Amino acid sequence: MTSGNKQSKKDFFAWTAGEAGAPTIDDAKLVMECNVEDIYNTKGFDNFICAIANTYADEQILNENEKPGLLPDIPEICCMHQCSGI
Repeated sequence: MTSGNKQSKKDFFAWTAGEAGAPTIDDAKLVMECNVEDIYNTKGFDNFICAIANTYADEQILNENEKPGLLPDIPEICCMHQCSGI
């Protein structure tokens, strides 16, 4: 395993740029493409406040209302910074 501080995470996955330009992992069952609205810098840690721009979901995880449902074998995915890669 390699830290994202030492190597770009985008090199570990096949990805495609989403409509907003953020990289989206090709094999992900659920992706929320986000835009960064604000950044709070604190000592040793940065907090990104994001707004969801687009959501992409594999048809296998859609519920009867065609919305993504939660499945126990799919880990949660959080927004990725639009400019910094995956």
